[in-house]
Amino acid sequence: MRIWDSTWPLVALAALSRAPFWWHGFGVHPDEWGVIRSGLDFWLHGSYFIARPPGYPLNEIMMGGLAWIGGAPLCAAASTAAAAVTLVYFRRLTRLHGTATSVWLTLALAFHPWFWASGTCALDFAWSFCCQVVAFYYVERGRLCRGGVWCGLGIGFRPTSMIWCFALLVRVLTRDRSWRDTARFLGPMIAVSFLPVMMCIMKPEHWAFAASFAKGTRGVVPTARTLALGTYRLVEFFGHVPAATVLVAGCWLKRKPIVRLFRNREPWLWPHCIVFVVTLYQFYGAPAKGEYLLPVLPGVLLIVGRCLSTAWWKVVAAAFFVNAFISIDMGSWREGSEARVQPPSLRRGSLLWYQERITEYNVEITRLRDELTQPNRVVELGERYSELQPAYVSSLLPRGPAGQARVHARLTPAMVRVDGGDVAGIEVWHGFLPPPLHTYGSLVFCDAGSILIEYSAPVPHELLLTRVREFCESGARR
Repeated sequence: MRIWDSTWPLVALAALSRAPFWWHGFGVHPDEWGVIRSGLDFWLHGSYFIARPPGYPLNEIMMGGLAWIGGAPLCAAASTAAAAVTLVYFRRLTRLHGTATSVWLTLALAFHPWFWASGTCALDFAWSFCCQVVAFYYVERGRLCRGGVWCGLGIGFRPTSMIWCFALLVRVLTRDRSWRDTARFLGPMIAVSFLPVMMCIMKPEHWAFAASFAKGTRGVVPTARTLALGTYRLVEFFGHVPAATVLVAGCWLKRKPIVRLFRNREPWLWPHCIVFVVTLYQFYGAPAKGEYLLPVLPGVLLIVGRCLSTAWWKVVAAAFFVNAFISIDMGSWREGSEARVQPPSLRRGSLLWYQERITEYNVEITRLRDELTQPNRVVELGERYSELQPAYVSSLLPRGPAGQARVHARLTPAMVRVDGGDVAGIEVWHGFLPPPLHTYGSLVFCDAGSILIEYSAPVPHELLLTRVREFCESGARR
């Protein structure tokens, strides 16, 4: 019981540190709003369409239901609960592997900037990370059925969890070289993940969406630019320059214990090494988000935690905490643009950056609401086409917390098909799947005869509004 007694204050502290950020919206990226839209469609309309390939059904369905019941705060609170479970089992893992700095190592994880931020939004990272830590714990304890169940849940929340599930399968295969143990692990994993996987692959529309997505990312291989971007974001992920410097310096000074640890060939090391290598290779191909690196974090902390003293982890935990609020900008290394190096300057950390982006979304939704509810208006999004889903989601929710903007209107997703200079037709748009060529996604507000359309209107506004009235009179509105 002593481990649980000493863990609860850490968990309570982590939960309290996330609670102030529950009331700021669903997240900072169109993906979060897509997750809620997918889940709301499931509960309100009885249909499931993936938010993004290859599909994240457990997260989408769960978050959609929570959003309907309690809006963004309930979704954020659920993610915080997942983070709390992660910390409980990570603490148990540290004790299982004989880590003397268990308390401060767990505290460092609690205040890791990207783990902290992921526990305040609606995306799947907190949930898949929780499943990973719990699954590793149960496999190391020899409770393979439970480990398999958590692997199956991890795949249902985030399909790329198959990377660490494969690493655990290798651990099970090499543990006792028993096919019975392998079956005890694989059976529950396949059983639990079967339905979520089927939900993703059974619809032809999902295959078309995945093919379109794959075509857009085909040929993504590490280049000089992505290597520079990936290295920058790798340093940023590990607490940017201050924390990363402490970790590298500690590993260098304690290199003999680390080498000795690997020479001893402790079997729990190798699954973490597999996860590290595969995740890093995948990340360098498309280093879009720091959260993509979360699967490597338990292994790095557990391995380095065996060799660094408490004093080192106190400094790392403090650096992580500060980095969540204040970071260092060293250039604009972003996808689709050339790497630009600049003198170091201070900027908002990941946690505050999340909240800043959420505020921007609320401002945009308020503007769109004011324009769209005016009679006979064509509202063009231009390059802000990704704001269709936030506007639609906000219109579906029965209530919203203070500070979360909403569109108080009944909006119908629609596709506008254009043939030459004429509108060939407007039809209901299911699942916000990528529209075909010469077709534009939109939201129609029949009560005002207005339309919100992605990019710019491809035809004269008068003609488009005439087709909108015909669409509404046909009874197609949702």
